[in-house]
Amino acid sequence: MSGQLTGATDVLWNKPVYLSSLVGSGTAVIGNSQAAQVWNRGGVRVESTNSHASNFVLDLSVIRAERRLGLTVYRPTGFTEIRLT
Repeated sequence: MSGQLTGATDVLWNKPVYLSSLVGSGTAVIGNSQAAQVWNRGGVRVESTNSHASNFVLDLSVIRAERRLGLTVYRPTGFTEIRLT
């Protein structure tokens, strides 16, 4: 299970990894940790319901989890985009 869901930090080469829907498939952005800062607003918010449409009758539950993060880039030249093959 991904750390993005459990609240743990995913790491690669002992460095934190952050997922973003803004970076396309097969692409990664790497950079110096001193070139930017990640801001965390609150904790992980988890909601669930079974009251939408026929979910109650079908014994289904819908779960939504979200986390509010922001990124401040102090030095844009500290980052580069790479293509994964």
